[in-house]
Amino acid sequence: FFLALFTADTPRLQNDRVKPKTNAAFWQTKRKSNQARDRINQRALKSLGWGVLVVWQCQTRDSARLTARLGRFLTT
Repeated sequence: FFLALFTADTPRLQNDRVKPKTNAAFWQTKRKSNQARDRINQRALKSLGWGVLVVWQCQTRDSARLTARLGRFLTT
């Protein structure tokens, strides 16, 4: 899964450091439903024998670190 920072409710957002300026109730509901959907999808993939690596959009900025992380995931 590749997750976008704003709509998936990252730990950074959970600590209330980033809040939407408009339509806050909508975004709170959207984030919670996205979390539930992602948990269901991850469990389904794992039950089929797939490995799941969650990569946040903000974690793609450091390509060397991301490459190393992907390499570790793919060799386990």
